[in-house]
Amino acid sequence: NNDVGKTAILEALYLSINPNNAQLPLNINAFRGITVVDNQFWKSLFLNYNVDNLIEINAVLFGKHSLQVKPEPIIEINEPLKLVQENIRIPEATSGTNVNQQVTGLKINFSYKMKGHDTTDTYSSEVKFIPDNLVQKQSPFKFTPNDNWKSIMDGFYLATQNTYGDDLTDRISKISALNMEDDLVSIAREIERRVRKIDIDSKRRVRIELEDLPEKILINSLGEGVYTTINIVSLIYSAPNGVVLLDEVDRGLDRNSQKIVWRAIFKTAKRFNVQVFATTHSMEMIHNFNKIALEEKMTDDIGLTRIEIVDSKHKATQIPQEKLQVFISENLEVR
Repeated sequence: NNDVGKTAILEALYLSINPNNAQLPLNINAFRGITVVDNQFWKSLFLNYNVDNLIEINAVLFGKHSLQVKPEPIIEINEPLKLVQENIRIPEATSGTNVNQQVTGLKINFSYKMKGHDTTDTYSSEVKFIPDNLVQKQSPFKFTPNDNWKSIMDGFYLATQNTYGDDLTDRISKISALNMEDDLVSIAREIERRVRKIDIDSKRRVRIELEDLPEKILINSLGEGVYTTINIVSLIYSAPNGVVLLDEVDRGLDRNSQKIVWRAIFKTAKRFNVQVFATTHSMEMIHNFNKIALEEKMTDDIGLTRIEIVDSKHKATQIPQEKLQVFISENLEVR
């Protein structure tokens, strides 16, 4: 069923990649389509829009180090907000005592403990909404990172709402600069045999050269299979020794394309030492996931977790690889 929390899990992992980057919570809202900055903009990050439902994320990094992330709202006494632009609100002038509490930002508390160390290092970063900056034509968001924290890994989150954008252009440009664009062409040809070249035009658009066409075409017009595959693989190329998060990985893929995507994910993730988290509704996608893992002899490197709601509580069940085929055969719905 829907609404079991799989996307929220990816969002928690995304925030854990670098809790010192307070831009990430804003990205999470943008991926959800939440862009109007008002009192609910910040509350949307908390369960049931209630900032008293504090968030706590606990993770183990590199199999040994502990990370805890605890975002909390920044609450101030502000005047009511009025809409001045399509997606920006500023305080409304009032008289008397007509004021209320407003959530004006987010403070991200986080701690990190290395295995074998007795001490736990604590940090915090902040992002606040400063509407007066709009008057000076500056960004309305003020970010305050912790200078003592050094990022320890890279990562990307491909949400369902950020499939298209400039990020792909940037990634393709970097891959071309490293003379690895032929790798992408080889992978794309598994889906579309006519692909000869992938490049960036003067308007920073990704274009594909096909064998039987006189001019290059935009990658968006070639079909979901090629676009999704190139998008995912370029993310893995761009996050060596890091993490890639994929929501609804089966989106736009037919049965054959699913196999090609999984094979590309397995090979590139192994090559660049990238951990990939992917969600899907599709049992067929899971079947192909297991099939390609067996063919690539990577069964020791995969895992499957089913997320469901039981008695109004979330439950996560890990399916051991040796039981995965039986699980698939029973045709259970998996998240």
